[in-house]
Amino acid sequence: MRLPWAIAGLTLALAGCGSTAEPNRLDLTTPGVHTGDPVPSATATPEASGTATPTATPEGKPVTSAEKRVIKGWSDTLRSGRVARAARYFSVPSRVSDAQLGDLFLGTPGEIEKFNRDLECATKLVRTRRGAEGFVVGIFMQTERKGQKSCGVNKGLPTAVAFQIRKEHIQQWVRIDLSEADPTPTPTPSASATPTATVS
Repeated sequence: MRLPWAIAGLTLALAGCGSTAEPNRLDLTTPGVHTGDPVPSATATPEASGTATPTATPEGKPVTSAEKRVIKGWSDTLRSGRVARAARYFSVPSRVSDAQLGDLFLGTPGEIEKFNRDLECATKLVRTRRGAEGFVVGIFMQTERKGQKSCGVNKGLPTAVAFQIRKEHIQQWVRIDLSEADPTPTPTPSASATPTATVS
């Protein structure tokens, strides 16, 4: 009676040795992941900076209505023949520069009035634009001044003056060349073509 039980026990033991033990669920790992390696930390998404990226800005600020009012007021007043009143648009002292009159420092109201009276032609403002170093460039059409002798061959021709306006008065008056008043963009050089090899 003992032999059948012994054979049955041996069979169960052999069966247990050939089988693979079921793994513990707690020991399961994801394929390709080594549990011994450190877990990489997540990279934080960069936050948007409050400072905007600087962009190219046009030269200087636009001409203000106050600056244009001073320039137009001076031009219109002088053209109407009111020389003394036109001189009041200048600050005391002020500086002027003209090819005919040269560079002048005007330190008194009388000197400023004489400068305005000696101008060969009066002017009519056509347009303005912002120039370098805060100056305002005015483009004018030259005209005769009321009560003045003819301004000659310059009548009807354009001219340009750069103004520095301070506290609604002309502090500097500089006659400039028209090519400086309306600068043209410099052409951007194109990329040179790659030379083609010549077969001899």
